[in-house]
Amino acid sequence: MLKTLANPYGLRGLIACAVATAPLAAAAETLRGEVFYLTRNALPASAQLRVSIIDASRADAKADVVTYKEIATSGRQVPLPFTLDYQANSLSAGHRYQVEAAIYDGGNLLYRNTTAIPLPDPNDTGLLRIQVQQIEKTGGATVTPTPVAEPGTTYFLTELLGKPIQSHAGTRRLYLNLDADKGQFSGFSGVNRFGGTYERDGYKIRFGAMRSSMMAGPAELMDLERDFQSIFSKATTAKVFGNVLVLYQDNRIIFKGTTQN
Repeated sequence: MLKTLANPYGLRGLIACAVATAPLAAAAETLRGEVFYLTRNALPASAQLRVSIIDASRADAKADVVTYKEIATSGRQVPLPFTLDYQANSLSAGHRYQVEAAIYDGGNLLYRNTTAIPLPDPNDTGLLRIQVQQIEKTGGATVTPTPVAEPGTTYFLTELLGKPIQSHAGTRRLYLNLDADKGQFSGFSGVNRFGGTYERDGYKIRFGAMRSSMMAGPAELMDLERDFQSIFSKATTAKVFGNVLVLYQDNRIIFKGTTQN
């Protein structure tokens, strides 16, 4: 026989109890975007994209990772689309949240964004485009590029227009000196000295008219000098990776030099 149990609180009490014991679901949001870079280098088929949301509120401590997603590129090239789900209700009011993107291959960091990207408002349904910069290694350490900023720094030529340059014993090394404080450049291109002025805005660089001495030399050195001096009318971007300066013509590397003599 069925037995009915009395409810001292009535129907309203049953409803109240049910609501009180139900778990509160955090509001789920989806961040949509794409990651790209400007260099013409192809990604290896085994590369992976990692997109993270971090809490960067504390300037004196490493940022906490709120959530992240790893995506196999499987041979795809940039731009790389992504979606990343996160719980909006788990974010603390007043905290500073940012989005990070990085591309790895076998544990080696290839690219990452070098500027802070705030987490968009959930009501912003636009596509978040994240530009990442190439990361180079110097002495086995990962180095993030910086703009030219040091006064009077000399970079000895190691690569020119895609070709490695080797120094020989008893010969004077080719070099480029950039003085960011004065906006001046100078150097030695194999036979002659040269110099001039330049302007920079972040990574962007523009060399002005160049002056040069007019000595003659062996044909091989004159050809090398012509190629060296030609880069100043072509360069559009300058990045410093630790002790290495890289000049680009749009996305093409046209000069590499190191401070190590």
